[in-house]
Amino acid sequence: SYKNTKLLTDHEYYYRIRSYVKIDGKTYYSSYTSLTAATMKSKQAAIVSAKVNLLKTPASSAAKFVTLPKNSTIEYLGKTYIDDITSFLHVKYMVKSKTYNGYLPSDALLKFYSSGNATANLNMRKAAGTNKKILTVIPTGTPVAILKKVN
Repeated sequence: SYKNTKLLTDHEYYYRIRSYVKIDGKTYYSSYTSLTAATMKSKQAAIVSAKVNLLKTPASSAAKFVTLPKNSTIEYLGKTYIDDITSFLHVKYMVKSKTYNGYLPSDALLKFYSSGNATANLNMRKAAGTNKKILTVIPTGTPVAILKKVN
């Protein structure tokens, strides 16, 4: 049994766990399993300031899902601590019909904004006005960064 008594609010913790049993003085270990635990879900939108690889697991040697281009919008889910020094940013990235739930290095350059989710399909237009050309449709449920509110 283990209890981490030094948990901080708004953090995620990554644990590698394995069980063991002692039989006749010999110790037998299971294979490792991983667990990510959060003290509070932090849901914010952020824009990536430079191209960065989205990793499948919180490890420098992890395989990458995809490379996020500069100015990509992501949903920040929390910070995952591997140990006292190493941490990764847990994020969700949606592009077209795919959603990637992965990790960025903690030194990734992000600019945070208030966030929301599209409550209906939204037409993104070339300029303001319903008669302007539609560039793309933002699907219902897509996280969006709220850069500025105007009346």
